Order: sequence, then C-alpha cells, then structure tokens
Amino acid sequence: MSKDEQPKINVKVHDLWPTRVWSFELSQLSELQAEWMDALYKKREQDPNKPQYSIRGGWHSDRNLFTDAAFKPLAVACRSAFKEVFKLMQPMTNFKFRLDAWANIQEKGGFNVAHIHANTLLSGCFYLKAPEGSGEIVFRDPRAGAVLTGFPGKGINTPKDFKIKPTEGTLLIFPNWLEHFVESHDGEFDRISIAMNAVAGGA
Repeated sequence: MSKDEQPKINVKVHDLWPTRVWSFELSQLSELQAEWMDALYKKREQDPNKPQYSIRGGWHSDRNLFTDAAFKPLAVACRSAFKEVFKLMQPMTNFKFRLDAWANIQEKGGFNVAHIHANTLLSGCFYLKAPEGSGEIVFRDPRAGAVLTGFPGKGINTPKDFKIKPTEGTLLIFPNWLEHFVESHDGEFDRISIAMNAVAGGA
C-alpha cells in the first residue's frame, strides 16, 4: 500500500444500554371515554383538594383508580400490555405485580415537574383526553455523563431529550427510573391522563 492510499477500516458497532419506551394503541376502548371522563370529574367534585405530587395547575386522584369497576376494561388492557413488556425484558425470576393507577386532570397552563417513579418496576401513562395544545411528555437523557460532553452534535453519543406528543387512546410504558416531565398545556379544554405504576406483589 502506498503512503497516499487510504487504509481499509473495519468497523463494528456496539449500541450500549438502550432505553426503550413502548407505545400501545388502545383505541378499541374509545367508546368508554365519555363514561370514564364523567367518573373522573365526579371524583374531583367529591374530593377536589388532593395532593398534587408532580402536577401543577390540575388535579390528581387517589392511586387506586383501577379498583373502580368502571375502569376494569382499561385495567385489563393495561395489565396485558405490561405483561408483554415484562416478557421482553426477560426477567430472571417469576414475579407477581399489581397496577396502581391515578388520574391527572390538567387545566390550561398546567404542567408536571420533572420526576421519576421510585420503588416500582415499570411506569405508564394512558391518554384519555388530549385536546389541541396538550403539552408533550419529555423524557430526559438518563446518561448522567453525557451532559458533560463538549461535542455539540445531534447524533449518537450526544446529550438529548426525547418528546412524545400525547394521543388519545395511547398507552406509553417506560422505565420507572427514566426522568420525565410534561410541558405546559396550552389548550382550552382539559388534558386528562391516567398514570400507573407496576408494583411488585398483588395478583
């Protein structure tokens, strides 16, 4: 090979520590949307002063929503989705889990501050009502060291957040440790979501 000839380079790529978010389409339950919304507004009317946790400018229900018979079809569908995700994660032992779920009714200007769901197995969010102007959910880059890079790129190995626009009838499932927040809701109508955690134990 002459000194001016370019050497042949063999490249092998290793994609390390992927972070996956799953999206399930549950639009087959859309006929129950009105019933569920009515039930949630009644719950808010009966108990309006709930702790807000991460939500700002809105209402947060108790975390036992799936014990309400009206929400059983959603609970069954979500449990099936979580079971599928657990299967893909290839658990090393058999385990049982339950789903703790709660509703978020977000008014115009409302948002959720950055947070994680500690001491759980997986987390999820079902979008019951996502009108025009609904704030997007934003997942923060979980690689703490990535923010220290001096390289201002948009490709691989550069720090980045990931946004997902809420869509009615969609269930997102994601790692409980993945930090996330919700952007400000600019719509005239309420944005309604049902968040949930898979917790060890239960049926």
